[in-house]
Amino acid sequence: SLCWTDGLYTWTMKNISHKENIAKCKHIFVNFDLPDMVVGTILVITALLVLCSCLVLMVKVLGSLLKGQVAVVIKKTINTDFPYPFSWVTGYLAILVGTGMTFIVQSSSVFSSTLTPLAGIGVISIERMYPLMLGANIGTTTTAILAALASPGDTLKSALQIALCH
Repeated sequence: SLCWTDGLYTWTMKNISHKENIAKCKHIFVNFDLPDMVVGTILVITALLVLCSCLVLMVKVLGSLLKGQVAVVIKKTINTDFPYPFSWVTGYLAILVGTGMTFIVQSSSVFSSTLTPLAGIGVISIERMYPLMLGANIGTTTTAILAALASPGDTLKSALQIALCH
């Protein structure tokens, strides 16, 4: 291990062939004598448990909030198609809504993570979720283009190419 403790401080080595104390380590497992692989495994398992717990709790909270008349109104509003001559527009409008919402929150992950429990509790149908997710992907590209436009002039072309690949 490249970190060790002498009772008061925890140190890290700069070079394995030349031992020199360069900095004190600052992490949650600083006072435990565990190998890096064990610490990494503990942290990955903890992160997965927290992620799954948050998703389950989010579904439960949304389920309790969206009961009764509120759920009926939201289901009717989100899952309703336009009348016959314009029914083909519904999916495209959902794509635009997904793009706009992702552009507002600046993250397709946040928007997708919100849609997943809504589909899980039945507020949004899978058929409606698909164009919203497509819009989220388009919205991410728009966000990436905006970030690329903030780059200096000499790297603007490369930054825009990378943003469009996103």
